[in-house]
Amino acid sequence: MTMLAEKSEGSMAGLAEKSKITERIGNLLLVRVPEELDHHVADQVRKEVDMLLKREDIQRLVFDFTRTVFCDSSGIGMLMGRYKMMRALGGEVQAVHVDENVYRILRISGITKLISVNGGE
Repeated sequence: MTMLAEKSEGSMAGLAEKSKITERIGNLLLVRVPEELDHHVADQVRKEVDMLLKREDIQRLVFDFTRTVFCDSSGIGMLMGRYKMMRALGGEVQAVHVDENVYRILRISGITKLISVNGGE
């Protein structure tokens, strides 16, 4: 079972609304990060987010880590790549509701120096 929206005819905004992980709210794209952000999931999230960033006018990208308990280097790489993409577009990235263990991983990786991370402190 995929966590991403199935491809269907219609607007990209419609796709974002049907997705279980992304939701567009004005010029903000909210990404609900799954329980485990590993290689497989990070690649799926990257593909969906990149598609929406290329086709929609997104100025803020917010990763909601409410459900996330695990993040590996693939997840860090996905976040770093989206940070670079948003920076090139003149936008910003934020991570919210990050639990203590995931926060520690993000801090050790140095990503907390680049994006705003709320939680885990």
